[in-house]
Amino acid sequence: MRTVSFSDKNVRNLLATDFYSTYTNTKGDPSSGASFSHSPNDQPGPCGKGAGRQNVQCIFMTRAGEIFHVAGGFLSGEDLLQEITFAKDLFGNMKQSANPQRVVVDQHTRFLTKAGFTNDQIRSGRIGMFGEGMPDFSPKDLGIQLPNAASNQVFDQMHSRRTLADHRYCIQNPLISKASFDQQPEKLVGTNKSFFGSNGAMNAATQMFNNDIQSDKDFKADQDSQRRVQFNFNSGRRLRNNR
Repeated sequence: MRTVSFSDKNVRNLLATDFYSTYTNTKGDPSSGASFSHSPNDQPGPCGKGAGRQNVQCIFMTRAGEIFHVAGGFLSGEDLLQEITFAKDLFGNMKQSANPQRVVVDQHTRFLTKAGFTNDQIRSGRIGMFGEGMPDFSPKDLGIQLPNAASNQVFDQMHSRRTLADHRYCIQNPLISKASFDQQPEKLVGTNKSFFGSNGAMNAATQMFNNDIQSDKDFKADQDSQRRVQFNFNSGRRLRNNR
């Protein structure tokens, strides 16, 4: 994100005008993810929105260190600009209110409702089969489309759950201090491990999934979707462990 998303001209202009920017290196933190080693000239690999939640989090705070918005995982320049714009608008409303915590809760709730999330989803944090402790890796993060519409729909739910998790964290913890966040970051990023890889490293992972799909001769569009989803999740875990 540093060399691509944060280098976006519109992102840089908005951050320079309305924010003070800093970063924290989380290497070695038990809640942080991993990165594959790669050569200096190896380009970044494919990455879905919100993937790698343990690797990177964009945190928006007041000057007093109170968190009012978060965005976990990878964001493109366009996605990052949307998150920054939301945070700027939210902070402006907070400054005009005698109850900024209420503003945080209300504005995040309105965002989720407008995005199509139901009251039950906002309350429970669950979309379909995905709730707390959701898997952090999906074939779609590598640009892979499975030949089964039901399976692809499940992975769409996984990606939507990432958005829900970010806004719901702020609803449940309005203006939580950065110190408190640092004590329990897993409440936002979860306990599963994520990773980032270069183009060369991730091409091997993509090929593995494609080979799995092509060799599965008994794949059935609807009847076998649940088994297929579990197979892909297990493949993702093996991939992380073997690297």
